[in-house]
Amino acid sequence: MSATITQLIGGSFQDAEGNLLANGYLTFKLSQDGSVAGVGNICSGIELKIQLDSMGNVASSTSTPPASNQYLWANPNISPINTFYKVVGYTAEGQRAFGSNNQQVASGSVFNLDLWVPNTVISWFPQTTQPLLLEVNGTPNSSQQLLNLESTDSSVIITDLGNGNINFQSGASSFQNIIGCTAAALSANNFTQGANLGMSLTTPFNNSRQNSGSGAGASEGVFATYQTDSSSQTGSIQDQVQNITLGILKDWFAKISILGFTSSRYWNGITDSSTSNSGNVFFSDTPAANFVGFRFSTGAGDTHYKAICQTGSSNQTVVDTGVSPTVADKLEFKPSGSTVVFYINGITVATISTNIPATSVAMSTFLSNDCDGDIGLSNFLMAFYYVYAILNY
Repeated sequence: MSATITQLIGGSFQDAEGNLLANGYLTFKLSQDGSVAGVGNICSGIELKIQLDSMGNVASSTSTPPASNQYLWANPNISPINTFYKVVGYTAEGQRAFGSNNQQVASGSVFNLDLWVPNTVISWFPQTTQPLLLEVNGTPNSSQQLLNLESTDSSVIITDLGNGNINFQSGASSFQNIIGCTAAALSANNFTQGANLGMSLTTPFNNSRQNSGSGAGASEGVFATYQTDSSSQTGSIQDQVQNITLGILKDWFAKISILGFTSSRYWNGITDSSTSNSGNVFFSDTPAANFVGFRFSTGAGDTHYKAICQTGSSNQTVVDTGVSPTVADKLEFKPSGSTVVFYINGITVATISTNIPATSVAMSTFLSNDCDGDIGLSNFLMAFYYVYAILNY
């Protein structure tokens, strides 16, 4: 014989002062999908509403005024075993007043909610005073019998430490690669290849530089190209390998000093412009290239560093950082979703969400300075300390 659905009665819901939960209601949500033999499948995703009467009891044909009787499937009739209902009680105005509590409905034609002890089950195997409710972000798991923690892409290592302790840590499949270079990689006037870390820095334009001393360390700085005669218009330091994209870049940061402020222009960031042509391309306030980073140009009227994202000479977003160049500034930017966030000396100075190069565009580190078109007056001069990029693979 098939099981029959159980009528709910009683409850006597009231507050601590004896005020009845008059005309309030209860919501019931089954802990998981189940089935009743000879009847069919019971869907747990449907929340049921049970109306209370003026006495705080389940409304029924014996209520005043009479109402329709209200029914639920009793938990012992539902397979698999150990199902329960998550029950929440509300006032007539919808204010939460009871629970949520994990409760069961005993089998039989009628079940009186007066028999409930909040958050105590009636039937459970093996015996326990409270069923464990398995949830993710407040939503019950599809299975209340099994909790198997997995990382399908191995990005998280999950370890059972025993005594109920589970440890989560970053997996080996997603790691960070740091590339960069310090001033110590300079030998005389050239970068010593192999002395840097994953960057092949070169000075393709006007290689004359003033070195701060032999064996310069990362904290000392090395002076990049500066104007010595009418033919020295621009200078740069650039990574010859374009191995940075915004799709894998986590953080880019450099430490530099801008030391000349007359007819001078400086670019510091990443670009897809080639080392053979960057000197010509960036001899402009609106270079024809993809670029993310910082500009300081007296010809453009800059008195502060400008944070810039651009995909071309006519697609450029410029944000004033409000920060004037000083000695040993740390310039930094981080892609964050559809935006790029800029920092100077650890302080957030700009956020840009337009004219950002595509995440697939290959770029490389680029640091430059030039005379901003005025050879005779310019005193452009920049000290280089270090540059690094952190890449996610």
